[in-house]
Amino acid sequence: MTGVFSRQAQGKLKRFSEGGFIVFSILLSVCSLADVTLQNIEFSTLPGDQTEIRMNFDGPPPEPTGYSIEQPARISLDLFSVRSNLTSKYHPLGNGNARNVTVLETEDRTRVIVALSELVGYQTRLRGNNLYLLVGRDLQQVKAQQLSAPEMTVN
Repeated sequence: MTGVFSRQAQGKLKRFSEGGFIVFSILLSVCSLADVTLQNIEFSTLPGDQTEIRMNFDGPPPEPTGYSIEQPARISLDLFSVRSNLTSKYHPLGNGNARNVTVLETEDRTRVIVALSELVGYQTRLRGNNLYLLVGRDLQQVKAQQLSAPEMTVN
């Protein structure tokens, strides 16, 4: 009888550990899929005082949530479930209307803030592992342009 109990206990223990391994594997894969990492950021000055900001990720980035404010003139994009692998948070752009870009990472998102001399329109476009942000006078203002900034705690 002891041998039978032992085999039953071993079988239950084996099923329990296999189930635990499966749950752990699923959680691990969900966590690894949830986060995309911002790897690089590049800037191009275009005619008409427009600036293109290209952000490169290690996978397809999420659709950004954005808003702008007039005083001080800023465009802000929130990228949920994105981590930043950039060596610097601050990126000067030069003498055009777009002055600099600041990239801040928090617990649940990365925020990209573009400081401007004066508020202008912007457009975003996703292509593969890249997010393009085009900033300039001739662009339509996106909806929700002058909302108050959502709260964000910076680590």
